[in-house]
Amino acid sequence: PKNKAAAREIPLMFEVKRLLYDYFREKKEIGMSRVTIFRIVKKVGRRLRPFKKVYPHSLRATFASMMAAQGMPASDMQVIMGWSKLETANSYVKATKALETFREKMRDIK
Repeated sequence: PKNKAAAREIPLMFEVKRLLYDYFREKKEIGMSRVTIFRIVKKVGRRLRPFKKVYPHSLRATFASMMAAQGMPASDMQVIMGWSKLETANSYVKATKALETFREKMRDIK
């Protein structure tokens, strides 16, 4: 992180934790620069989604969108994501609701 205030705890599924543990055990490295993490995420992203750019921040945004889609209150999202403004969480909630409305309308078209 750039500073202590920028440090974030990242909730991870068990499988992801296991994969990360295996990776670091194999590499014998603990610390990584932001550039190294960026390169790893882009490399894996190209394998999984070759026609869509994937960045470390896109993983964070996806996690926030998933929390909003599951109905998590914006105030809880704010705490988990470490946002200083509640409006940031509200923007994910609003975007998720708009996307769901759009999907419902598209389902109705026959």
